[in-house]
Amino acid sequence: THPLRQLSQTHNSTLFMTLLAAYYLLLSRHSRQDDIVVGVPTANRDYPEIENMIGFFVNMLPLRTIIAKEQPFSDLLGQVRETVLSSFAHQDIPFEKIVDAIQAERSLSYSPLFQAVFSVDNDETSLPPFGEMVPTSLPIKSETAKYELTLLVTEKGDDLVCHWEYNTDLFLPETIA
Repeated sequence: THPLRQLSQTHNSTLFMTLLAAYYLLLSRHSRQDDIVVGVPTANRDYPEIENMIGFFVNMLPLRTIIAKEQPFSDLLGQVRETVLSSFAHQDIPFEKIVDAIQAERSLSYSPLFQAVFSVDNDETSLPPFGEMVPTSLPIKSETAKYELTLLVTEKGDDLVCHWEYNTDLFLPETIA
């Protein structure tokens, strides 16, 4: 991860932004499309009054990027950086309001604004013991993809562990590999 962090720092970006730019490029090349929208989950806990509440407050941000032919990666990274910063400034706008505002076509079969998702998580730190009980994390095995394609990157020390979740009606395991 050191070279990726160095690249990010050189371009005044975060590791998240650099990896997202690479994901856009991957999606663009494989789909042969230059207009890509990716959903990014946000914690949506910017308000002190809900910080200590238990519950799921995640909001999905649709981030759109148009990739020009022959565009240098540094330019794409700058574009992604600006998109991320401006979108995160408005992350408290509910997803449903965005869908309503642009009058996106609704279907129970797919998300109205994006079919690809990207997320970066820090390695979970161990939870403190509770009396004699020691909490541990259990892997969650999902049998159903929520979106057509999801890339979850987890930082584990100096490593990046990538987990792909995908719709098996659309992708073969060999394609994902």
